[in-house]
Amino acid sequence: MFVHADKLQLRSHSSNEEYVSCYNNGQVEIYYDNSKKFETTSTGAAVTGELDVSGTIDMNTDTGRLKLGAGDDLSLWHDGSNSYIANTGGQLRIWAK
Repeated sequence: MFVHADKLQLRSHSSNEEYVSCYNNGQVEIYYDNSKKFETTSTGAAVTGELDVSGTIDMNTDTGRLKLGAGDDLSLWHDGSNSYIANTGGQLRIWAK
């Protein structure tokens, strides 16, 4: 079964709560309790809130960076040969338990 549309939305019948929105040549949005939590973008995807991962996160590119902090204060990356940690805010502290 195929549904052909330029905009497709799945909503609840009784409360008009949005579940999923799909746009022609554009994003796909997924909602939880009528609040957008996941959206595809032209460069990948955006997640609002926490992302809990039970497995491995693979970044199979030598140009990708893990950026943390509101101003990307902490970065972690690998260039194919070397690994880097860059800290531009405050002290870099490594804790061991």
